Amino acid sequence: MRTRWIVFAAALLVALSTFVPSSADAQRLRRASGVVRGQPQRAERTRPQRSRRSTRAPVRVVRAPRRWAALIVTGPYLPIASEEEVEPFLRITIAGEGQYVLDGIGHGALMLRVGLAWPVELHAAYGVYVEPLVRGVEGLGLGRLGLAARLVELPEVQARVGLALRHVHDRLGGIAGIEGFGGIDVMPIEPLVISIDGGVGVLGEGWVLTARATLGLAAGPIEVYAGWEHVAFEPIDAELGGGTWLSGPLLGVRAWL
Repeated sequence: MRTRWIVFAAALLVALSTFVPSSADAQRLRRASGVVRGQPQRAERTRPQRSRRSTRAPVRVVRAPRRWAALIVTGPYLPIASEEEVEPFLRITIAGEGQYVLDGIGHGALMLRVGLAWPVELHAAYGVYVEPLVRGVEGLGLGRLGLAARLVELPEVQARVGLALRHVHDRLGGIAGIEGFGGIDVMPIEPLVISIDGGVGVLGEGWVLTARATLGLAAGPIEVYAGWEHVAFEPIDAELGGGTWLSGPLLGVRAWL
C-alpha cells in the first residue's frame, strides 16, 4: 500500500507540472536545446542548485563457492533462500521515477541496470521533460546507454565508473555525444539505501553535467526512494552565452527482478 502511494505521488508531480505554464521568460528546455546546438543564448544566467541521480540500485553480492544461477532476486537486504548460497549470473534492476523540475517542468524517466557475473554493468536510461508554455508545450528527451566497471562490490557498499553514449532529442531532431559517469550505493543500516550518482558529458556544442542523490527504503526486492536531481547545460564556447539547468525533487521505485 505504501508503494502505491509513492508511485501515485510521483505521477502527480509530473501531472501537476503540465498544468502550470512556465513563464515566457523561462523556456528552459528551448535554452537547453540551444546549448547543445550551439545557438546563441541570452546572457542571463540562472543560479544552479546542488543536487544529485541515480539511480543505480544496490545489489547484494554473496561471497561463496561460485555456483551460477540464471536469475534470482537479490535486493539489498534480501537473504537468499537456499541451503547453499548462490551468486546470480544476472542482476537486473529496473527503476521508474517522476520529478518536478523547478519553474513548472515535469520529468519522467525509466532506468535499467544489468550486472553480469564479471565486474561489468550495462546501464540504460531515458527521460522526457515536458514544459508547458503560455503558447504550446516544449519537450526534451535525454538518454544514456553505456558500460560501467564495478570498483567496489561489498554487501554494504557498491561503487562504479563507466563510459556512455548520451542522446538528446528536441523539436529539431536528435544529437548524440559521450559521457563519463560514476556512482555509489551505501546501505548503512537496514532498510536505508543511499545512492549518489554524477556524470560529465559532451553533446553537440555543449556540456551536460548531472548530479543526483536519493534516500530509499528497501523491503525485499523493492526500494522506494526520494531525492534531488540536477542537470546543467553549459556551452563549450563561452561567447555563445549562459547555459541553463533542470533541477528539482523526485520520487521513484526500484525493483530487482
